[in-house]
Amino acid sequence: MLKLFKKEYEKTPRLRELTEYVKKIKANYSFVWSGNDLVGLDEFEDLRKGTPEEVKKLVHDLIDLRCALRYESKKYDEEERWKLIDKEPPLYGGSIVEYTMAAILKKKLDYTSDEWLKLIRAIHDAQSKTMKGRKLNFALTDFPIQWIVKQFEFLAKAEKVSPELENYVRNMLDWKEFKTPETNHYGPNFELLRQRLIKAIGAEEEVPMIRFYNSDIGPKLIDFYNAELKSNDAYGELFLLASQAKSSKPSKKTIKQTNELIDKIGADAYRKTAHQVLQMAIDQEITEETKEYDYGNHVSTYTTRVFLHAPHQAFIKGMVWTLERYSDKETLRILSKLFEKSYHKIPGVGAAAASVGNACAWVLGNMRGKDGLGAL
Repeated sequence: MLKLFKKEYEKTPRLRELTEYVKKIKANYSFVWSGNDLVGLDEFEDLRKGTPEEVKKLVHDLIDLRCALRYESKKYDEEERWKLIDKEPPLYGGSIVEYTMAAILKKKLDYTSDEWLKLIRAIHDAQSKTMKGRKLNFALTDFPIQWIVKQFEFLAKAEKVSPELENYVRNMLDWKEFKTPETNHYGPNFELLRQRLIKAIGAEEEVPMIRFYNSDIGPKLIDFYNAELKSNDAYGELFLLASQAKSSKPSKKTIKQTNELIDKIGADAYRKTAHQVLQMAIDQEITEETKEYDYGNHVSTYTTRVFLHAPHQAFIKGMVWTLERYSDKETLRILSKLFEKSYHKIPGVGAAAASVGNACAWVLGNMRGKDGLGAL
């Protein structure tokens, strides 16, 4: 007699097999918080064995499992979620599936134009997908979009992108995530992903521009830039460079590019501008922010305290780096104040902006004379 499976993630042998993998990861490992944590684990390495075509099929199977788990998760009320979060696959399995996809997609899989187009469409379609009349409420950030973009970069380098795929990518640039990126502290940097996609399709006509957002210091930066700086292209280039600060300290190449742009502007004029920008960050209040997340059958509210959202935090960090060449008293005062503000403790969060504080420490520590070190 044919056995009937009631749950969506048990409906096919492949989904049942992948669900067993998720259960094993949950049962055997308590430290899986990213794709990197899966690499080297027997269960994961066994799962991703196979030809590139088989692995690419696995990615689509994982998307199907992600959808099935999300559908089933909506059957639990808030109280059940808290009681069963470590016991039921729909409540813990989604993140494991996402991390698994990320770990798989970090490795070059030699996607063709048609294959990558099928993949990105599956991800995009999941955001509006319904199962049995129930909307799944996925966001693009529920999937490892940064590694999906990486696969596209591999593809673009290896072969000519098909006209259909190029057109689709150009349309992607108008998706709300790429047009108005989220300003939270975590997740992919959609502004950087946007620039990587533009570069991969060779769309040089789209000149990268600095973007500020309508949060924390954003409105002040927009007004200041438009009123005082927009007419000087060197400021646009320098601010864009600052906004891309990612590492713990600037590279020699970044310092060289920065100093060349500052020379175009004028050292004294730029120092005054940088001080004004950093003073905005010093004056910024730590504010309370509440967000609602609609999961279909319930809405969760999350409240936190915020100093600078991620894009502006990266920008201010880059601006601090640009003062590496200066050692005057006003620069010292500004950096010392920002250093202090950045390490202000926010309950439940930690340092208000540790990356900015670290940048201040780096510049002060490398400042000519002893005053910089003394300020630390």
